[in-house]
Amino acid sequence: MTDWERGGGASNGTKRQRSIDDVSSHSPRSRLRLIRLCMRASAKAAIGGVAVGFFVLVGYALDWSPAWRPVVGGPATHPMTAAALLVIGLTVLGVRPWRRSYLGIGFTAVVGALFIVELVGLLLGQGDIYRTLMPFQHVMAEEAGAGRAIEMSVNAAATLVLLSASLVCLYARRTAGSQVFAGLAMFLPVAALIGYLYGIPEFYGAMAPWTVAGALLLAVATLLRAAHRAPVRSLLNIGATSRLPRFLVVALICHSVLLGLLAVWPVIDPSLKALPAMIVFTLTTIVAIMAAAASHAEGKTRRRQTQGALRKQTIVSDLDGAAERGEMFLLYQPQIDLATQHMVGVEVLLRWRHPRRGLVSPDEFIPEAEATGLIVPLGAWVLEGACEQAVQWRNGLLADATISVNASVVQINEAGFADKVLRVLRAKGLPPHRLVLEVTESIMAQRDGRGIQALRDLHDAKVRIAIDDFGTGYSSLSYLRLLPSDCLKIDRSFVQGLPGDMGAAAIARAIVALGRSLDMRIVAEGIETKAQAEFLQDIWCDEGQGYLYAPPLTSDALVAWLETRPHSERETEVFGVVL
Repeated sequence: MTDWERGGGASNGTKRQRSIDDVSSHSPRSRLRLIRLCMRASAKAAIGGVAVGFFVLVGYALDWSPAWRPVVGGPATHPMTAAALLVIGLTVLGVRPWRRSYLGIGFTAVVGALFIVELVGLLLGQGDIYRTLMPFQHVMAEEAGAGRAIEMSVNAAATLVLLSASLVCLYARRTAGSQVFAGLAMFLPVAALIGYLYGIPEFYGAMAPWTVAGALLLAVATLLRAAHRAPVRSLLNIGATSRLPRFLVVALICHSVLLGLLAVWPVIDPSLKALPAMIVFTLTTIVAIMAAAASHAEGKTRRRQTQGALRKQTIVSDLDGAAERGEMFLLYQPQIDLATQHMVGVEVLLRWRHPRRGLVSPDEFIPEAEATGLIVPLGAWVLEGACEQAVQWRNGLLADATISVNASVVQINEAGFADKVLRVLRAKGLPPHRLVLEVTESIMAQRDGRGIQALRDLHDAKVRIAIDDFGTGYSSLSYLRLLPSDCLKIDRSFVQGLPGDMGAAAIARAIVALGRSLDMRIVAEGIETKAQAEFLQDIWCDEGQGYLYAPPLTSDALVAWLETRPHSERETEVFGVVL
């Protein structure tokens, strides 16, 4: 029933296609695999952070200085920082991103509040607020006495605050916020790491190596716990849409590291030592912009898909019973004998006037009707209406015109289709030879199906069969030989290129020659110009329809159109017999 939406020169409906990559990247199986990978990687990173914190605390207990100050003369990891790394790491392991936990929210909020107080005290110059509450006082006193005081750094406190905020969002199922805070928590450790790699003490400040390692591991672990949702998911998806952003991120990181190495090369001017800082800021900004862009693109695609799905559901819901509510109506397009210019028949076209949306394109509702099976009752309504209208024309100028009705493959494969059609003809009083059922080439691929047998039964009962859009689908000469048919219709895609398109002209000639050799009549669709009509007439095409003659019309408008034609052209002809 694909031709209900078309009339004359109207163009073919747009073909809806889905990218394989988009399907794979959003499929439940791919998403589940992504969640599993992220959860496993997150657990490993969290265990690493826990191990770092535990290692530092054990070092304090054993009074082993390399555990908290691996670089002689460098900054040390504060006991409170090590304890926080241990607690936050264990908390990350307990997070389930798809489950809200108010206990987890409260616990991580308390941890974050403790470090917010510490951070505020450091920024106000009050020093370590929790100094007297810390264990390992003897170690800290010894270090202070040797001029190597162990103090909580502003960078470490800020990083722990951000990690706590990320966990609060994660427990509250605010994954986007969790990703933002986790990304910010990575910034200071990354900057310090680059400072260590490039040998710039001013850059890594007071963040100790173990603090940097633990904070990075926990930031990555927290980020991966929420990576199954946008925007980070946009960079991790399996589809091709995420492959380019991933490649660009990796390329930017490698390029930035290379520039940093060049900046600290001995032959480079010392004034350029601050270049890594600029690189870190630039890299962070670019990655954030790319992640946001990828997330926006993915969100736009998903919104479009969601809107499309909702639109389909609405169409299906509204389509059910639309004919009974009087929303459906029929139009009729004349079919002209190209040799005599007499009208020989009409094709019935279905239209839907929605009460709120107005005219709905058949490109939208016909595929949905076929997919849901609503095409069966809708097709029966069209057949009954067309036959009833043909009977009403019995005493007028259209008394002998044929009525062409499109039949969907879904309809034809329904049990008892032939009997239903014949019952409608008997009930309406329409002679079978005046009905033409137009079927698409897809029916020919079902050689052994009951649909072919139904068409044979109808053909034996004098109902005429036309193969619609010939040359665009399952064109097989062996099937064509076995299918009962009286007419071939040349698809408008071939007619539009006539007469200038040599390929279209060759195909049109071949279809006409094939049809005539099989004793079939040939009908061309979509004729819009006189040049097309003259070319088709020259190659012995029998009939044509299109806007050159008339657009789809209502029954009254069709009668009025016919009355305006010259009297000699108002004679009707049925398969070569002038009446």
